[in-house]
Amino acid sequence: MRRTRVLVADPLLIFRSAVRNVLERESDLAVVEAADVAGVEQAIRDNCVDIALIDLDIPPAGGIATAHRVSELCKAKAIVWSFAPTHVVVHDAISAGADGFLDKEISPEGLVRTLRGTLQGEAPLPRSLAAL
Repeated sequence: MRRTRVLVADPLLIFRSAVRNVLERESDLAVVEAADVAGVEQAIRDNCVDIALIDLDIPPAGGIATAHRVSELCKAKAIVWSFAPTHVVVHDAISAGADGFLDKEISPEGLVRTLRGTLQGEAPLPRSLAAL
C-alpha cells in the first residue's frame, strides 16, 4: 500500500513532532518535516509530497507565498494553517493558490479526516469561516 506523504512545515519543532505523532499512527500516512521555506522546497525536490500543511508564519516568506511556491514545484495539495485565522487571511491564502486553510486547533481525528478528504478533492476550510 502506498502511503500518503504529508509535509508538516512549521518553525516549531514541538508542534511538528506532535503532528507527526498524530499522523504516523495511521498506516496510510507518512510524514516529512520542514522548519522553513528552504526546508519545504528541499522536501518537495527530494520527493514531491501529496499534501503540504504550511504554517501561516513559516520563515522567511510566510505560508501564503510558500503555498504558491508548492503549487509551482509539484502537484501537492497545499493547506495553510494557523491559530485563529481571519476571513482576510483565508481569502488571501486561497487566492494565492492554497487548496485549503485550517485552524490549528483542529482535533487529531479531524486533521486525519481532513487530510483524507483533501485527497478526495475536498477543500478544507475552518467551519467558523466557511459558514459566513
